[in-house]
Amino acid sequence: MSLKQSYVLVIVLPNILLPFLIVLAAGIGIARWRRMILVLAIVALALFIFGAVFLRFTINGDQSEWLMYRLQSYATPAINSSGVISAVGVFLALILAARSHKWRWFIVLAVAEAISALAGLVAFSSYGLEIFVGSEQALSLFLSPLFAIFGGILAGLAMVAQLLYALIGSKTTTAVTPEVG
Repeated sequence: MSLKQSYVLVIVLPNILLPFLIVLAAGIGIARWRRMILVLAIVALALFIFGAVFLRFTINGDQSEWLMYRLQSYATPAINSSGVISAVGVFLALILAARSHKWRWFIVLAVAEAISALAGLVAFSSYGLEIFVGSEQALSLFLSPLFAIFGGILAGLAMVAQLLYALIGSKTTTAVTPEVG
């Protein structure tokens, strides 16, 4: 894969995906938001797991350099895209929870998104850790399997909260009716 193709997959695709998903979600309308939230959560989780597993292979792998580069070239865009898809899904879930006056779900979704955003900064890149704990300790922490599991779980927390909300939290929806006036 060329440098240009990598740039398009890692940087451009997730940035194009965000507004496209927002437009798609807005076009579907509030009556189908529950299904849309569910689909977004499943797709985000699938991409996230795929990316996290392949990224772990490239970090701890004994494979050839070519294979590690290939795996990483697919893992990074998958993780970036899952974050974008999850953000759109959580945004829709927050709107639906607020309209339904389900404030506990609203708080759970907001806190889960904040935790996931912060955990994602260190779960898939050692740079954030290096700033706080130094490069040698950051590398050993980043390479530990326990850190990978715990960091991955925290980074995916918003997707799980979104999935749970779509399955059990949003049983009723409040339809948006246009104002007559």
